[in-house]
Parts: sequence; C-alpha cells; structure tokens
Amino acid sequence: MSRRWFGVPRWAWIAGLIGLIAFAAVYGPWNQPNARVRAVVNGLRTSSVYQEPGAPGLVNAARTRQVIGNRPIVVAIMNRDSLPAAGDHDPISSFCDQIAREVPADYIWVFGRDSKGGYTGNNCYGSDFPHPTKAGVSMDDFDLELNITAQLSAQYRVTDTDLTPQIEEFVLSFDAATGDDFGAVPTRGAVPDVLAVRQIVLACVGMVAGTVALFLLLRMLGLALRRRTAAAAARARRHTGLSTELNRIADAVINPRKPKDAKDAEHQADVAKRYVLALDELEHAHTDAELTKAANDIGALAEQVVG
Repeated sequence: MSRRWFGVPRWAWIAGLIGLIAFAAVYGPWNQPNARVRAVVNGLRTSSVYQEPGAPGLVNAARTRQVIGNRPIVVAIMNRDSLPAAGDHDPISSFCDQIAREVPADYIWVFGRDSKGGYTGNNCYGSDFPHPTKAGVSMDDFDLELNITAQLSAQYRVTDTDLTPQIEEFVLSFDAATGDDFGAVPTRGAVPDVLAVRQIVLACVGMVAGTVALFLLLRMLGLALRRRTAAAAARARRHTGLSTELNRIADAVINPRKPKDAKDAEHQADVAKRYVLALDELEHAHTDAELTKAANDIGALAEQVVG
C-alpha cells in the first residue's frame, strides 16, 4: 500500500513536484521576455519597424519601412535608455538575441545604447531564418559576407545624425547575397504569436495549479480539523474514564474503615490528602500530558487504597 502525505498518495506529490519543476524550467519568469522585448515583438506584428517612444531620431522609421518592403528584415529603434543585457555581453547584441527568440524567421536590426553609452546599431538573425541553398555556403558564410559588404558601403554615408544608410546598404547587400546564395530574395512571413501562446499556457497552468493548491489546502485544513476534533474526543473519553476511576476510589476515602492503629490512621489520612490532590489535578487536566500525569497519580492512589 502506497504511503500518503496529507491523505494524498506519495506518487501524486512527486508527480506534481516534477511537473512544477519542469513548468518553471520552461515557463519560469527567468525565461520570459522583458517588457521592452514584448513591446518590440508586438509592434513587429503589424510593421517591419518598431520605434520606441523617446527614440533619438537618428534612424528614419518611415524610410526604413519603405526600403525593407516585404523582406524578412525587422528593425527595433530604441531610445537611449540602457538595454537589458545578459551578463557582460554587448547590450545591443544581447537585446537582439532576445528579440530573435520571439521572431525566429527574420533578420533583426537593433539601434540603441551600446556598452560605452553611444548610440549605434547591430543585427542578428533568428534560428528559423532559411539557410543558403548554394552548395558549400553555410549560414555563417552568408551572414559574414552580407555584413561586411553592407558595412563597407554604409561607412561613407552614415553620419552622426543619420544612421538610416546602414539599413539602406544592408538591404541592397541582402538582395545581392540572397540572390546569389538562395537563388531568390525571401519574403517575410507573419510573426509567430509565441508570446500569446505562453500567456495562454501560463493562464491554463495557473488555473490548474490554483485549483490543485486550493484542493490541497482545504484537504490539509480538513485533516487538521479532523485530527483536532478526534484528539479532543479522545481526551474527553480519557477524562471520563479517569473520573470514573477516581469516583470508585472516592467511596473508600469518604467512608474509610476503622483504622487498626495509629499508623493505619496516618495512612488513611495520607490517602485522603492524595485523593483531594488527584481530584484537583484531574479537574484542571486539559492536555494529553496533563491527563497522563493525572492517570499516573490516580493509579498510584488506587494501589495505595488497596494496600
């Protein structure tokens, strides 16, 4: 027979604990995108460019949208606030990787504050971005050639007040590189609603977990109340039994036989004294320990009466 904890089989507790750990590992707060990433991803559902409130205006959002068209390229133009980075990683690259996990089929450009406090841009690509079809060309080869070509072209056009040429030259290089390595320029698909799926999963798990937690809490309270009630009833029965035993002794104490001698009279007086003490002790016995002490004293008194 399986052991039970709070009336629930032990295997159920273990299965629930394993499920909770697995859920936390996948959907825990440490794995969820932060508020700025969520805002970017939600903005990219309807446009290829997301511009955060307070962005410095160094990238022309309208021009960027026009240049990108329906290519699988998205741009996040952030303000000058520090970006949430992971460890000692470059904040722009780290933020780009966080977006790429939610927008896995696109190239992502992020413009924001770098580790030195300057405002610049960098890009990354999602894990589902299609790989080159040209023999002998890896995704790393494609990415390296694309960015080197774009940077060499943009360096003569980018200024301290206009970073838009970085995107313009990147798009031109993207068309040339994909045409060569893919055979055609790919187009952008819809942004997968990963965030919504997570929210639905979290809500469903939350409801189930809440229901289970409430059930276990009520069950534990019920068991505790039952144990308390059962313990009180047991103490009451025990108290009644001791009272009956003490009443039996009372007849010998209240109506003692005629003492044989002075020593016998002294013994009867001691028994009467101990009876009064035992009676008072039993009347004030409310806990198991107090009842046990009273039972011991009543038992010793009974032996003395017999003796």
